[in-house]
Amino acid sequence: MNHYNRLAPYYEFLYEGTYEDIQTEEVDWLDDFFQAQGITQVLDCSCGDGFHAVPLAQRGHQLTGSDLSRGMIRQAKLRSKQAGVHFPLHVLDFCQLNKTFAPASFEVVLALGHSLMHVLDADQTRRALQQMKRVLKPEGFLILDFPDFEALEDNRLSKGMVTEEKGYHVLYLSHWDRQGDVVYLHFYRILSRGRNARTRKFTIPLRYWNISDFEALITSAGFRIVHQEQAAGNKGHYFIAQ
Repeated sequence: MNHYNRLAPYYEFLYEGTYEDIQTEEVDWLDDFFQAQGITQVLDCSCGDGFHAVPLAQRGHQLTGSDLSRGMIRQAKLRSKQAGVHFPLHVLDFCQLNKTFAPASFEVVLALGHSLMHVLDADQTRRALQQMKRVLKPEGFLILDFPDFEALEDNRLSKGMVTEEKGYHVLYLSHWDRQGDVVYLHFYRILSRGRNARTRKFTIPLRYWNISDFEALITSAGFRIVHQEQAAGNKGHYFIAQ
């Protein structure tokens, strides 16, 4: 997770200007589901910079957040403070949720942001799912997402996003590269002023899955998929499992 520690301050630019739009769409969807099911106790076990956890806490849900990246947890703490909400945040591997949380502690576990794809080993991914199952109450829900890998194959280079920072023009650009069972996200931060420019590169490996194998993996961890739908921004699918 060292790459996310370094990437954390720039994470929102991966969304190329759609961070708040996708955040609002996903949080509205989650909020509606929670209210319909009478859910209050939520663990976001891949909370990142607080993308879902902070606005859900603002809407009155009892949130707990965890993430393996210390840098992302720092950003989540900053965002929660700015938003005026307070909830527990833990630096924690979702393959080891039992080290912090008791069995049957939560009504919902969120594992969004394509977080399970960051686990490159299939057996370890199954163990992560089993840990999520362990901390869920009986009949609790796991909500996770699956990226549209085929779309990434067709659109390997992003459109990019330009901002300004302390007199510099800053270009954020990403490029996807598949090598066998691993997809590498190369994310670039390019600062320029006049003729001078410097580039910082972050590389994030993701496990490539086809959707039927991923569904089978969820089932093998003891879950039953109860709902599937297209994700916000048409970027893959959501799964709800029990």
